[in-house]
Amino acid sequence: MTAADRLLALAEALPEGATVSLDAAALRRLAGIEEAERDAAAAPLDDLDAEAAGRAIGRSASTVRDWCAHSRIAGCYRLGRSWRIPRAALRAFLDAQAPRDRDERRDPRPVDLGRWRRSFRGAR
Repeated sequence: MTAADRLLALAEALPEGATVSLDAAALRRLAGIEEAERDAAAAPLDDLDAEAAGRAIGRSASTVRDWCAHSRIAGCYRLGRSWRIPRAALRAFLDAQAPRDRDERRDPRPVDLGRWRRSFRGAR
């Protein structure tokens, strides 16, 4: 029996002209829709939860949840009690975290280890 069938059966059981006042949670209970089903139906299929995103990038789900809570991943959002992360937002976050070309990070001047050693000998 679908949710619509259940609601129709309830409506037919009421006397003619009766009015019913329900809040959203009560209506969902009468329709037989559980919170988890509602949340799953509302989530875009392409978005990942924290656990799936963590598995995809080799991090724990708690780390991904922490990044979401601190707005480190732009575009993530809460759906019920779980975080949802769009795939594009996860890709953008990872691209921003990726190390740049090694030559960009390296100091172009050669390292003078003798000078470094002398600085410690002089400090004694």
